[in-house]
Formats: sequence, C-alpha cells, structure tokens
Amino acid sequence: MSKTGVEICAVLAAADSSGFYVLTLAGGHRGQGHMTSLPCTPFDPARGQSFGGRLRDWASIHTTAQITRISQVGASVEAGNIRVCLLALVSDRNAFMPRGARWTRIDEIFPWEDWQAGEPDSLKQGLRPALGEWARAGTKQETILRSAKLQTLFANNSKAWVPTLTCERFDLLYQAQLMPEALRDRTGAAISVRQHHAAVYGQIMQGGDRRALAQALALLRVQMERETVMPSLLPSPFTLGVLQNTVESVVGISLHTQNFRRDLLHTGLIGKTGERGRVGKSRPGILWAWTDKAKMLAIPTGMPMPRKAL
Repeated sequence: MSKTGVEICAVLAAADSSGFYVLTLAGGHRGQGHMTSLPCTPFDPARGQSFGGRLRDWASIHTTAQITRISQVGASVEAGNIRVCLLALVSDRNAFMPRGARWTRIDEIFPWEDWQAGEPDSLKQGLRPALGEWARAGTKQETILRSAKLQTLFANNSKAWVPTLTCERFDLLYQAQLMPEALRDRTGAAISVRQHHAAVYGQIMQGGDRRALAQALALLRVQMERETVMPSLLPSPFTLGVLQNTVESVVGISLHTQNFRRDLLHTGLIGKTGERGRVGKSRPGILWAWTDKAKMLAIPTGMPMPRKAL
C-alpha cells in the first residue's frame, strides 16, 4: 500500500488600490494544457513543523515577499494525497518571485465576482442566460430549487450580491457544467480556454486549484468584515482613498465613500500622521496610519461595508 503524502497548497494574496492579486505559477502537469496553478510544497509531519511554519520556510527560499498573516482554508484529497490549503497575506507584491510566477488579478480567475462597476459583463451576457437555461432544463422540482439557488447566489443587483458566497457560486457553476473544469474532470481531456472565453468563464487552473482559491477568497472576505485584516495587506502610511480602493478590490463591491470614512473613524483603527503625501500612483492627500488598536488582535474589528448604490 502506498503511503499517503501531504502537501501545502498556498494562496499568496496581495492587494492595493489597483486590484486584488494572487500568486500563480505558469504551466501544468502533462496532459492538462497550459493551465496555471497555485504554489505547492510537500509537508512532512515527522519534522514537527506547523503548516504555517513550513509555508514560511518555502517562501523564504523562493521569494522575498513578506508573509504577514496565515489562515488555514481547508483540506482535500487529490490524486491520493492530502492537500492543505493555506491563505497567506503579503503586504508588498513588488518582491522577487519564483521563475514562472506572476501576480494574477482575481477578476481574471473569477470575472463574475467584480461588481465595482456594476454587474460584470461575464455574468450579464454569458453566465446568467446559461444559468437560466440550466435551471429550466430540470424537472419541475429541480427548476424550483435551482431558481431559488440562483436568486441567492447570483443576485441581479449589487445591493443583494453576497461577496462571501464565492465558493458556493463556483460550485453551482461547476454543477451546471459551465466551468471548463467540469468538462475536463468528466472526460479527462486537456482543456484550454481562449482569451474571449476566459473573459466569461475565467482562467482555468490545474486540478482543484480554482476551487481552493474560491474558498480562500470567501474566507478572506468574511475576515474583512469581522477581523482586523487590513493591516496585513496595506502597511502604513496610506490615504483614505487608497484604503477604500484596496478594501473594494478584495470584496469586489463599491463602497459609499462618506459612510465608509465616517464608520471607519468610529472604529479607532486609524489615525492621522500629520503629514501629506502620495501612496503609489494615487492622488496626494492626508496620510493615515494604523493605530495600536488595529494591531491588537485580541480586539478584532472588521472594515465597514456601506455599499454604494449603482
């Protein structure tokens, strides 16, 4: 009997005012086409390391990116091996990376998740009509259940859209045979997605990597609302505009600026530095910094999420 191996699947994530990014590797296993993948590293329980400790060791060898926070997303079995998925936040993506690695925008992988400019074309013009056909193709009872799921998971306006249901949406798209992975897993065929199709269905990934990424994104969005996560993604100092744009890039929705700033100031998480400046390519403005309260993980405070009407 072969010994079951254990490996760590890492979702290295970084965000700034330009977008939300994850580290992906080029290529894939033989027979799987030119798919990207998430970084993975073997884990040996006999070494007495934690999962986070092993990931930090891997990162120190292969990249100069500084991991600021690690969360366990979940575990799965793939090709007979146990895969433990970890979400690792990075505060600066301008660092040395492994050969063949790139920071990929999350909307290239899940184009239907970005509602910052209203309903995405991926959903409006491609997925929503196909989901409607899928719902109507079942029995009467199936149609009722499928339609109810669509109403919950794929709301047609930004106010009703629930950002934290990322994984449930991916699973339903897979069930409806709308994800390229569904065809690949059913037939065993090598799948490649052309650019105009990727704009609708997203960038396909190796094995179960895209579902693992959907789980990690959902976890991060939940944490954004309940815990003090942002200091791990955005170091001080920053302008309020950069902070809001960074939050929006992660949750995928637009926030009401005045209400966001008012609610944020009430949390006590930020304070003025007394200086003005520019952060990245943003407009110059008053610079703010995380307060000691923001660094006290014993008092978790999430980001306010007042939605902007679109």
